[in-house]
Amino acid sequence: MIKNVLSRSSDATLDELSDSQTLELAYQLNLMDKQGYLFLGQCREIRNQASVAHPSEIILDDREFIVFVSRCAKYGLSNAEDQNGVSLQTVINLVENESASQDAVAELGSQIENTFELQRDFFVSLLYAKYVNPSNPAYQRDNVLKLMITFKSEMSDKSKAELLSRHMEILAKGDTDKKSAANSRRFFSEVGMLSDLGNAEQVAICTKAIENLQNAHEGFNNFYNEPPFAERLEEISLQISPLPSVVIPNFVNVVFQAFLGNPWGVSTQAMPFYSRMLQNLTPQGIEVLLGELSKLPRNILDGWKVDNISSLVQHYEKSTLLNEDQKALILKLSRKYQSQES
Repeated sequence: MIKNVLSRSSDATLDELSDSQTLELAYQLNLMDKQGYLFLGQCREIRNQASVAHPSEIILDDREFIVFVSRCAKYGLSNAEDQNGVSLQTVINLVENESASQDAVAELGSQIENTFELQRDFFVSLLYAKYVNPSNPAYQRDNVLKLMITFKSEMSDKSKAELLSRHMEILAKGDTDKKSAANSRRFFSEVGMLSDLGNAEQVAICTKAIENLQNAHEGFNNFYNEPPFAERLEEISLQISPLPSVVIPNFVNVVFQAFLGNPWGVSTQAMPFYSRMLQNLTPQGIEVLLGELSKLPRNILDGWKVDNISSLVQHYEKSTLLNEDQKALILKLSRKYQSQES
């Protein structure tokens, strides 16, 4: 159990854990209640400060020693569980249930959301381990994400720091061929933590999403295939804001080309995503977009394309992000891309 929970590659035993880690794990697993966790933690501290193994001037008299032994016996040998906690087996059963219902996910998510923070941290760690493991079936990863999303707003800073550390460990091992790194990036995206990743990781995530959208746009049946990739790219652009400067030119170019569509039209369901992305650019992105608009030959554009571009130009006519040169260029573009009715 310790091996699976802590994601250790080798066999794990209690000997590998410090006493404080053992107490914390027992409390997280509901093997003891809050009172037992508190008093055994105090006993551990007393042992450290007053034993022959740690020379000190602290001396226990007979009454203090009796209390010490009594607490060790009472709480260390007790069967008392924290009734307010969530059973580990309940979480595992749901994750491994191929037909888990949305109601069951929502109910368990609510229980984890309202349990004590130390146990919630434990389940975040467990679910992350389940998700990044490429040997687990897809339905288990789907269950993990559904469950995580129900209580992601309650993730502690400690949990987030641990996830980042474990993500870097995965990268250091160089096991991207096993899809662990890709799974980890997807997990961070779903729980809204892409902005916490390093610049290199953000670039890799953005580049992949941009490439996926471009392939969908240029592929067969693109009008039907584009929307999920457009939605995915918008989600990433909202989490990683501002986007890394090195991906902005490609981001703007690909989104703009999809926004223009092809001679047969555009992906109607994807257009809201394209419009929002193009209307929420950084100053660098605006500069790239204005360059693209300037290069387009007005006379060969279909009327509906001119109308779409005109609405985009009108949006930036009201923007406060433009410098004086860009404002002057916008005026020229406004005249260039007047709608066909004008």
